[in-house]
Amino acid sequence: MCSEGKTKLPTWGPVFPLPNSILFPTSIQALYIFESRYIEMVDDSLDAEGFISMGVFKPGSEKDDTHNGPIYKHGCLGRIIDKAQLPGGRLQVAVQGVREVLFVSEQDAKTNYRMFDFEYPDFTLDLEPEREILLRREIYERLDSFFFLTEGFRRDCQKLCKDLDFLPLINNLAYLLPLDISSKLKLLRANRVSERGYLLLSLMEHTLSKLAESKNQKPIIH
Repeated sequence: MCSEGKTKLPTWGPVFPLPNSILFPTSIQALYIFESRYIEMVDDSLDAEGFISMGVFKPGSEKDDTHNGPIYKHGCLGRIIDKAQLPGGRLQVAVQGVREVLFVSEQDAKTNYRMFDFEYPDFTLDLEPEREILLRREIYERLDSFFFLTEGFRRDCQKLCKDLDFLPLINNLAYLLPLDISSKLKLLRANRVSERGYLLLSLMEHTLSKLAESKNQKPIIH
């Protein structure tokens, strides 16, 4: 085991790879589990400390019916925070992101699910308070425009997000916003809060431009 502060983090464990979803620290992903191997994975994880890492298949891996195709090196360590039993032995679980993780090597595991050895990349909190305030304001403005273009009305984004510290804010937006997998991987790989924040802002602007173009209007940013 390795530790980060008071929290012990595993140096190896189960990995649940998906083709089109990326978990970020603090974000919460709902999973509908019906394959026996992943039901086994959830039960085994809960018998321990509940850790499950979320990975992403590389393009073309979805053609591998065994789900043993190659995955990207970068993923997110998560922890099961809720589990519901469904009819037919199926499960619904909620997994909360804990930490960015690197999948170093795959183990020759005796389990029916995949196991990897982990490393944890360094992550630097490098934003001064003044820069954080300005960047947060710009992100709120783009988020306001996003709501306007997709829902037809504006929201008080500052009020909606007032209880979120800056890093959880950008992590949750990186998870929730409709960005492509390549963009989300770039965000996950960013190892400084400033890099992730400004990259998110740039991607939001690009997404807004595409949305506005599709609706034949300009994204209005106040």
